[in-house]
Amino acid sequence: MGIQVGTQLIAPNGYQMLEKDVTYYFLRSNATLERVGLVQYIVSPPRRVRNGKIVADAEAQYSTRLVVLPRCQFEQGLQTGEIVSCARQSTLPPWLARYEGIDLGWSDENRRHAHVRHDDRIDSRLKHIQSLLNMQTEILSSDNPEKAINKYARECTPVQNERRLRLWFLTYILFGQNRFALHYGIAAIGRWERRSAGAIKRGAPSTYKGKNHGYNVDEVMYKKIIEGFDRFARRGVKRGLIYEKALQYVFGCRIVTGQHRRKSYSQPDGTPYPSERQFFYCVGKEYGTSTVAEIKIGRGRARMELAPSKGSFTQAVSNLMECVEADGYFFEELPRGLIEGSPLPPLCEVRLRDVASGAIVGLGFSLGAERAAAYRMAMFCAAICKVKYCALHGVTIAPEEWPTIGLPSKYITDRGVGATATAFARDIVFKPAIRELTPSYSGQSKAVIESSHPKTTSNLDAPSYIQSQLTPALMIRREILATVRDNDCILAQSRLTPDLVDKVRTPTPIGLWEAMDRLGRNDAQRISFEDAVRNFLSKIPVKMKADGVFLKGRRYDSEHLRATKILEKVARSQGLDMDAYYLEGAARYIWIQVDGKLVELQLQLALRVQESAKNVSLQELQQWEAHERQQRSVHREHVHASNTAMRMRYEDETGKKSDGAITKNGRARRGTAQAKREATEARAEHEGKDAR
Repeated sequence: MGIQVGTQLIAPNGYQMLEKDVTYYFLRSNATLERVGLVQYIVSPPRRVRNGKIVADAEAQYSTRLVVLPRCQFEQGLQTGEIVSCARQSTLPPWLARYEGIDLGWSDENRRHAHVRHDDRIDSRLKHIQSLLNMQTEILSSDNPEKAINKYARECTPVQNERRLRLWFLTYILFGQNRFALHYGIAAIGRWERRSAGAIKRGAPSTYKGKNHGYNVDEVMYKKIIEGFDRFARRGVKRGLIYEKALQYVFGCRIVTGQHRRKSYSQPDGTPYPSERQFFYCVGKEYGTSTVAEIKIGRGRARMELAPSKGSFTQAVSNLMECVEADGYFFEELPRGLIEGSPLPPLCEVRLRDVASGAIVGLGFSLGAERAAAYRMAMFCAAICKVKYCALHGVTIAPEEWPTIGLPSKYITDRGVGATATAFARDIVFKPAIRELTPSYSGQSKAVIESSHPKTTSNLDAPSYIQSQLTPALMIRREILATVRDNDCILAQSRLTPDLVDKVRTPTPIGLWEAMDRLGRNDAQRISFEDAVRNFLSKIPVKMKADGVFLKGRRYDSEHLRATKILEKVARSQGLDMDAYYLEGAARYIWIQVDGKLVELQLQLALRVQESAKNVSLQELQQWEAHERQQRSVHREHVHASNTAMRMRYEDETGKKSDGAITKNGRARRGTAQAKREATEARAEHEGKDAR
């Protein structure tokens, strides 16, 4: 690094008249006088004014001292390393060093009711040294530059302080004639010692007790304030209660009643005690506002409402399906029952959201509670082609409407049912490589998925509920289409990087997914449909009979099942108990294992109906089965009652009993003359003819 005007130098071990650990500023190398001028800043203790308090304009005093070395010795010191440049070169004088990199002009813009602007002070100082600057070469080349500057200061009208004029002139030259090097010293403003008792009451005056009422906070009072806060501050305890208990038990205050029965605090021994504002100001200085907020409202709420942002969660990923967040939420509206239309328990939807693209990649549903099966169902949705998944629910989409396929590498969820062992694949091979559990009651830890949930508006009205006119299966179909819409409508501009801007056709999650997928930035794990069924779908007992497989009283069949010829092996009078895989929200299809092969079965109804009528949920099948059992029970009683009613009616009309027949031994004698005559008469009477 070269040596020029203002370069800061040190002599690590001292060198001739240069001391170690002292910074010297290079001023000028004089070829005529064969000497080098260096400047050293001398620091003097600040003055104490106004009742022993250090005021803002009484910061440490600086002055300059000119150090002169023979030119040959200075250059020799540089060559031998006895004199070296400082590793860090300051751009402002020592009293402004903390403001390096800050626009000092900003201080004027943010001052309220300024009597004198800092910029005006700088102009005033420049005006005083302007003549010196015009004679800069002559002064610095003279035998005694300090003497020349002092002489000029005495000749000024009015006379200027010699020390200050030397300081301004040399500082302005050493720091590249930067006007802000002459900035007013503001480092000590507001930094005086506030824990001194002092004779004058500081702070805003009391409007009704007098401007000098109260006490200054000294070291003793400060320690008592912190002690009181530590003793009585707990989560949920109000600020006022903390202050009241601190005055009562720590400061020993008593209550006195004054005029108009107004109560106030008093200290029997005359010991100082703080006002409420003083109390919490000191607490804030000791612990910080964030810590105080955590104690009052809890860490989670303080983090959510007060803590500054630490960046975006998407910064931690670079590829699709590198990380997926999972969470469930309940719909505000209650689904409608299949039979009577009564309100059912709320429907829970579990979503999987890709952190990189923001796309919803998986959906799962459960009725009445947030269950592990819903998380497996969402993983099943993520793993397979969405055209197939939507078709299982009776929804038709194009492949490009929802192109996400595959399992994630990293899986983030909360500590609910989504973190249990039953919420993941049965085979360890298909479980996420990394599973992260967020802290309890910390929604921000998985903000990507939390922010995508629908928002509800609370009110102060009487309790009420929203009754949907849709069954669970219809609500699921609606939400699938809503997810397709969200993936195509959510604005994803904030996720784009410079290398993707020209490759993303539309700034949506699907547009970003397609662009990154084309570039191979996809960490998704592909698996077969059969493996997805075996690992993620729930099992349920079914019974195979000669005419199909029965679940909840409904028959399932398919050509693939008939092709296996397994039904021919089942006796008509018996059945075969087995397990089937099913989607809880879509019971139109089930899958069974036949000789190690997965066979898909479809719901069969007794009459020809529209295909949409087959889209029912398992809960609807259960309602249907329960309704049929109830109907069969009622029907049995109806049959018995109808038989009895028929017999009673017959007896009323004929006077005979309908079951008055008797059993006789032997055969009926229908060949005798009397029997034939009676048979002829009976036929004639039945046909309405005369037997004669």
